Amino acid sequence: MARNKYDVDETLETKFDMKQIKRLFSYVGRYRKKLIMTIMLMLFSSALGMVIPVLMQRVMDIYIPNHDKKGILLMAALAALIILATAYILRIKIKWTSQIGQGIIHELRRELFIHLEELPFSYYDSRPHGKIQVRIVNYVNNISDLLSNGIVNTITDCCSLFFIVGFMFYYSVPLTLICMCGLPILIAIVLFVKKKQRRGWQLASNKQSNLNAYIAESINGVRVTQAFVREDKNLGIFNNLSGSYRKAWMSVIKYNFMIGPTVQFISILATAAVYWVGIHWIMGGNDIISVGALTALTIYISQFWNPINTLASFYNSLLTAISYLERIFTEAIEHEDIVGLSIGTRPDCLPDETLDLLSELNKKKPVTVELGLQTIHERTAAFIRRGYKLSCFEDALERLQERKLETVVHTILGLPGENTENILETMRYLNAHHIDGIKLQLLHVLKHTDLAAYYGQTGFHILSEDEYIDLVIRCLEVLSPDITIHRLTGDGPSDLLIAPLWSLKKRSVLNHIHHELKVRDTWQGRLFTE
Repeated sequence: MARNKYDVDETLETKFDMKQIKRLFSYVGRYRKKLIMTIMLMLFSSALGMVIPVLMQRVMDIYIPNHDKKGILLMAALAALIILATAYILRIKIKWTSQIGQGIIHELRRELFIHLEELPFSYYDSRPHGKIQVRIVNYVNNISDLLSNGIVNTITDCCSLFFIVGFMFYYSVPLTLICMCGLPILIAIVLFVKKKQRRGWQLASNKQSNLNAYIAESINGVRVTQAFVREDKNLGIFNNLSGSYRKAWMSVIKYNFMIGPTVQFISILATAAVYWVGIHWIMGGNDIISVGALTALTIYISQFWNPINTLASFYNSLLTAISYLERIFTEAIEHEDIVGLSIGTRPDCLPDETLDLLSELNKKKPVTVELGLQTIHERTAAFIRRGYKLSCFEDALERLQERKLETVVHTILGLPGENTENILETMRYLNAHHIDGIKLQLLHVLKHTDLAAYYGQTGFHILSEDEYIDLVIRCLEVLSPDITIHRLTGDGPSDLLIAPLWSLKKRSVLNHIHHELKVRDTWQGRLFTE
């Protein structure tokens, strides 16, 4: 029986998490150059827009009182050129952001499709196919604009706000402060609708997923529907699902559209207050502000609230995207046949964003991270071209342990230039750093590698089976009994292995290790000291 049917809402109780947004923004990296160029163009366009109120002030304070028609025409021509330039830049911006957005959609869908192809049959047996399809199509569509237009508009609007506020304070500090009195009200309303928006969009996405699931099932089974004359029955089910989606959407959209009218209302009140005070000053014969300066200021005030409105819209898009992101990124781990995740990587490939994501997944299913250390000795690390310092490993391990992620460390026994004591020093080091597990790997010399060439030139010593078994047992004796042993040996590909050939008999090697432990009457941790 399906774990999740078309009429069952998928539960998702993950708290609002900006880490998902950080992971989403990683898809923007390959379009960084075009994105930066777009932002620079929009900043230039925004700077041009700042000039028009200044031109208006000069017209009203200088050219009109002096009946200077040429000056008025010159200002009008400059304003027209600015408008044409900004319109052309906007055209380029729309083209480039569309290219960026579609590129991101393509890449995200491609990765999702590759992932779906690797999932077991049981995954597809446990949920309607329509709910899978909605993730690849609808959810990805809903977040694409956030990654293209959203980033560009947010950065340019923030910069525009900085310049606008500067001009406003230049013309009149008191009137600017009057204008900004509406901001606390706007912030309070945004905070009020935040939780309602996210919960509402989660519910709407559930209902949308249910509707798509039923449509997919109905199309696949249309012959059965017609054969058993179930058209009216199926139409009733469709109407119920469609009605539930409509109800959920209508419920959340009232909060989504609350921000825009609120910004407009506050803008009108602020502008009216500025006009009232400014005209009162002018009519009173005060020289605090001129007619042209007041006009320019009110233009800047309208420009001030426009980016505020855009930023509020971006925030709405962000909350909408959040309701889809967790479903996209946690698809695999939510499957009932997945009991945990084991990820092998390097210490220098673990940014905080990745660790934060793994930490969130660890709350749902156990996550184990395997790090390739090989040795603690820098001289050997340089020889094998490990590519990072021991301090990098320590930093990664510390950040993993802070997030309570289980850590398994890989070590290689028999590296050129290392003796038994060197290897035991690595074991004691790992004891001191309280790792959770360890893999003891025998050094293999494989064909077509630099190590194979070095072996052919120098014939460096390769451990015999008896030497390796003795070394493994000595490692076990000093390792803490709290450390789980995940591997005691390894077997390289037979068609590539040059040495040691005895390692191909892996079962025999393991049996010899177990036998020798009994003969010596020893065990893991026998020589362990804190």
